[in-house]
Amino acid sequence: MAEQVAQLQAQELALFAGLRQVVQPPVMIDVGAHHGVTLAPFLEAGWQVFAFEPVEENRAEIQRRFGTHPRLQVRGEAVSDSCGPKVLHLALHPDGRLHDYHHSLEQLGHTEEFRPGPSVTVSAVTLDALVARGALPREVGLLKIDTEGHDLAVLRGAETLQAAVITVEFWCEGLYGGRCPSPVEEIVRLLQQRGYHHYAAIIHQGASVRVQWSSLEGLPADAWGNLVFFREEAVAWAVRQKLELKAQSAAHGEETPRWLALCAPWLQHRSGWICYDVGAYQGDFTALLLRHFPHLFVAAFEPTPPTFRYLERRFAEEPRVQVHNLALSDQTGWASYYLTERPVNNSLLPPADGAVLETIRVAVDKLDQFRRRDCRPVALLKVDAQGHDLRILRGAEQILQQDRPWLFVEATFLPMYQQQDDPCDLWLFLREHGYRLAGLYNTHSTPQGLLAYTDCLFIPQEIHQRLVPAQRLERYLCDDPQTLQQQNALLQAACQERLELIHRLSAECAQREQIIARLSQPSPAQALRGLVRSVLSRLDQAGRWVWERLRHVSRGRSAS
Repeated sequence: MAEQVAQLQAQELALFAGLRQVVQPPVMIDVGAHHGVTLAPFLEAGWQVFAFEPVEENRAEIQRRFGTHPRLQVRGEAVSDSCGPKVLHLALHPDGRLHDYHHSLEQLGHTEEFRPGPSVTVSAVTLDALVARGALPREVGLLKIDTEGHDLAVLRGAETLQAAVITVEFWCEGLYGGRCPSPVEEIVRLLQQRGYHHYAAIIHQGASVRVQWSSLEGLPADAWGNLVFFREEAVAWAVRQKLELKAQSAAHGEETPRWLALCAPWLQHRSGWICYDVGAYQGDFTALLLRHFPHLFVAAFEPTPPTFRYLERRFAEEPRVQVHNLALSDQTGWASYYLTERPVNNSLLPPADGAVLETIRVAVDKLDQFRRRDCRPVALLKVDAQGHDLRILRGAEQILQQDRPWLFVEATFLPMYQQQDDPCDLWLFLREHGYRLAGLYNTHSTPQGLLAYTDCLFIPQEIHQRLVPAQRLERYLCDDPQTLQQQNALLQAACQERLELIHRLSAECAQREQIIARLSQPSPAQALRGLVRSVLSRLDQAGRWVWERLRHVSRGRSAS
């Protein structure tokens, strides 16, 4: 069980790492703090923490670990649904030693890992009572509860507490000798009544771990873990994308693009839907989608014949991909297609500098017509058509209204093609159709700093509204590498300055210690007088008489 608990704590810490960046206010209540493993990262991040731990040995470990931390308040009460004395049932190892876990206000069964031990009387409080007395703030960022089966009672006594995130522990009938005193279904029902409609279930079964979102479907009888409830959908979304993309990046050994991290929670729930890769070129975008979302299909469109044939070969063994040798626009038929020295720059629009190697005729279709033939709803639409992007979106108006896909579209600012689409027109068109700009990625500029082109992520306004934080954040992430480099340079300079100051102060301290050591050494007269005093102290009364005479003679000489 100790290994399983350690694994659960690792999952919690991974989730909490995301919470610390998006949850406000930075205040945590830790009910069942144990040794302070969970609260430690929040203290390091500058949070205020109120920890409740009724087991004296555990409180001593918290004291040893954190000392008198100014932002940590450790209380010895148990937390329940009523105030007053209550019986705390301790757990023992099979050999009789006090167990690290499983101490509870509930009477638990026993397993090979632990057995019931002695009971002690402890003082119990409710969080509501402490809030009413002003001992706890009414609004906190995180309420973490881990009371070995008493979590539901803690929640019942915390009706007035407003927490952005609440975590509770659960286990099923197959563990600890029977049904959990805090049934997971009742916890979900209670918190949904209080407005917590989004939650993550971290489910452990043996050595396996998985995360389910807002669902307990298929929960095994021998499962255990944590439920993490979110009051705001935006916070749930932010934490979910961090967890899922971190897991996917670890699995594929790659850094996940930030735009994909934002899309992931949406795309994860679109099983059987299709993504359109317009301007697929060599298929890297399609391959990225296939790696991260095995439940999605992709239609890749590429009008350049040699590149189309390359795509066919690349995805010949992939049943989820359809490759189409087709150009797209706001009309159908046939059109001139301009080939350039770099195939990636081929377009339905002639280059601004007139550098055309060859002009060919290609078939042109509208995405709305393709959608009517394919029938599958569109989850994501990526458009990279070299200045022709807005006209493609005009040919997909029905898709935008019906499927509400997320859009990843290139915007070109410099005059690279004749009669190319204006980015302002692109943004106005999408705003009229209920889309909001969510991010800019892969931005390119001239050597002088003039913006050339960028990839834009647009999302439906109804989703954008849910993702906007309800409160102003204390910190925002900087995306500009140049700004980050400048900030790092300033930080390094400040650190170097402080290091130099530390070295100077250390050198000055060493000099002063040398001076103090010299001043502390006795003079020759003081040393002789001390030696005489030491010798005569060992003599008899005659010796003391001699000493007194010497002092008398010394005073006489001083007087003269």
